[in-house]
This record gives sequence, structure tokens and C-alpha cells, in this order.
Amino acid sequence: MKILHTSDWHLGREFYGYDLREYQEQFLAQMLGLLRELQPDALVIAGDVLDKKNPADADVLMLSEFVCAANEYCHVVMISGNHDGASRLGFLSDVLHRVGVHIVSRGSQVGIPIEIPNREGNLAGRLYPIPYLYPHQEREELSTWTDTEGNPHPDAWLEQNAAHSESETPQQRLLPGKTGIINAAALRRIGNDILARGRTVPLIGVAHDNFTKNFTPPEDEVGKYTVGSLPNVDNTVLATLGGVVSGNQGLDYFALGHIHKCYPVIKSSDFEAWYSGSPLPYATDDTNDKYVLAVEINPAHEVTVEKIPLSMPYQVCEFNDSFENLLNLGNPKYAGLHDAFCQITLTENYTPENALQRIKSIFPRMTRLQTSSKTGGTAKWVTEAVSPLEFTKTFLKNAQCSEEAILLVETIYEELAKGGSK
Repeated sequence: MKILHTSDWHLGREFYGYDLREYQEQFLAQMLGLLRELQPDALVIAGDVLDKKNPADADVLMLSEFVCAANEYCHVVMISGNHDGASRLGFLSDVLHRVGVHIVSRGSQVGIPIEIPNREGNLAGRLYPIPYLYPHQEREELSTWTDTEGNPHPDAWLEQNAAHSESETPQQRLLPGKTGIINAAALRRIGNDILARGRTVPLIGVAHDNFTKNFTPPEDEVGKYTVGSLPNVDNTVLATLGGVVSGNQGLDYFALGHIHKCYPVIKSSDFEAWYSGSPLPYATDDTNDKYVLAVEINPAHEVTVEKIPLSMPYQVCEFNDSFENLLNLGNPKYAGLHDAFCQITLTENYTPENALQRIKSIFPRMTRLQTSSKTGGTAKWVTEAVSPLEFTKTFLKNAQCSEEAILLVETIYEELAKGGSK
């Protein structure tokens, strides 16, 4: 079985006010080229497909057009992440499932495998997706899950491994913040299904969460392995499926989403779990190296993962330098970076005259400028004055108000500024 694993597209994302839609369309064109070239059995998108729970029409259309084109080459499997509006993303999922587009956005779908055929029409493998689960929304569904002995969740394994108060009821243990318990329960449901069906074909899990509790990143890259505010979950539950299986009796590969850097959280002889990372950098401290993962699993359940580099339409970086050095156009340190999205910290502990405007003339996509604090205090941000009208227009644009509404607000503001009575 062969899949392409990607995640965290965040279609509709803006970069400090810069519209990224053009770059996201370029990435989607790259993806179609890879599908055409590599001919996988399935494309797996591990959550945060869209950036907002209530996405703009243009972003939904961009996703719709891509999925229609991708489905010409292979099955498409996607799960909802914490950024996606689960019910919106999963609209008509039962109908789309019949034509090879599999959208998993509800807890009730966990543990039900998606069977993917190969080019000859035979069963290539099974996928077990877990959407991002909200305890307060899925409480009733989750509380009905049982283990192999029929014990209600949370069962004995969870009782021993999850910290909670003795006074808590099983329902209270599923309240927000109990992500370890929820994910373990979902994984156990998958494990039970695998035990019932057997491991006759390659098996792949898909999830969107922060499975980094027992992962130690390189010392110089700690910040690049975290994103957002989701609590980290013990990654060992991925291999054991919440304690249901041991050794090589579970999944072969886990396709993960949420972390924006590409790396494995588990890589052993009989199981691998990888984050594919985002296809584009969405923060100035992100990496400019982005990938899609080509994953192949043979009948002996041996896993091969290939990192396929993506071309980057822009760069991100962070500078810490003196005002004089930054204004030097001939400085080789910044060759090729003048058009990058960048955050700059001046080594001066004061703000030079017209610093923001002068540095923006050299680095027009600078997102933030700050001066350093040599006294151990908090660094000071250098901000550009924004009129009340521009502030309001930016807010309305982010709230996806129509151009007509924004124009009306602008007209009213101008009338008030002139002392009008309309």
C-alpha cells in the first residue's frame, strides 16, 4: 500500500495580514503533480485542512476543486483538526465516501476502518482515522466505548495511567483537558477492531493532536517541534493502541497532523509515527524546509517513508542585528532574504529615528520589529500608527464582512470626520 501523507494546510490563513491564497494554490498544484507522478492508493490529509471553523467561500471552493481533481488519481482521506469546523468539513461525508472521498469528523466514526483498494481493485490496506475530538461534544459517544472485556471506558488501563480525582465520575473525566484519556479510548477502539479482523493487510492510523510527551527534540530546535496550545499526549499510546496490543500486533504507520515540522515521533522496526508538517511556513520561527511524505508498506508490514521536498514560494526568518547592519543593502548575511517574511530584533535598546519605515524599505515583508532589552526587562515592540478607520477595516475583513459593508463603514467614518450629520 502506498499513500501520500500531508497535513495542516490551513487554507485561508493570512500571514500578519498578508494574503497567502496565491501560495496555497501553488502548493495544491504541486500536490496534483505528485499524485499524477507517484500514483498512490490514497492521499491522507491529517487535519487542519482549513484555517477557520467558518471559512471564506473562496477557501471552501479552493479545497473543493482540489479534492475533485485529486480524486481522479486516488482515494482522498481527510480528518478534521482543531482549526476545522468539523460539521462543515464533514458535510455530505456519507455520500462522498461512496466515490472515494473519505472525510472523518465525528467520534462515532472512530474504529470503523476505511478500506482502500489498489489499482487492480484488490484490498490494499485499511486506514483508521481519528478526528480531533472535543470531549464536551463527544462525551456521550465516548462514554459508551468499551474494551475487549466489555468494561466501560475509562477502563482499568486508563484508571492506572490517567491522573484524575477519585471523586470524578467517568463523564467528568472526559471534560476538556483530558486529551490523553480521550485519545487512548479512541486508540483502544481501533485496537479492538484490529484484533477482531487480524493484520492481513497494511494498517494505517490518522490523527490530529500533540503526541509529543515522550519525544525529545534536538536542543537547537526545541521551539520548532511545538505549535499551538494543545496539551501534549503520551506518544507511546500510538504503538500500543491504548494498551490493547503489544509488539507488532497493531498499526504499521500513524499519519499525524498538528505539528508544523516534519519528523517522526516513533521510528522502530515494526511501527512508525510521523508528523508531515505544514506545506508552507506559517510563522517567522518556522522552518523553510517543507515536505510531503510518501509512505509505502509491503505485505510483510515493512514501512518505507520518503520525504519529498516541496518548493517554497516564500521564506521566513528572524534577525537579531544592529540598525546599521540591517540598512546595509550589500550585507551578504541577508542576501536573498529581503523579500522574506521576517521578525527583526534590533540590538540597540532604544528605537532609532523612523526605524520602522526605514527597515521596511529594506525588508518590506517585515512582520514585527522590536528593540532588545539589555537590562533584563521585556523587549519593546516598535509599532506603526494605524488610524481607527484602518483598524476597523482590518477587523471587518478578518470577520469576512462584504466589501459593500466595509465601504459603507468607510463612508460613515468620513462623514463623521467631516462633522456630517448623515
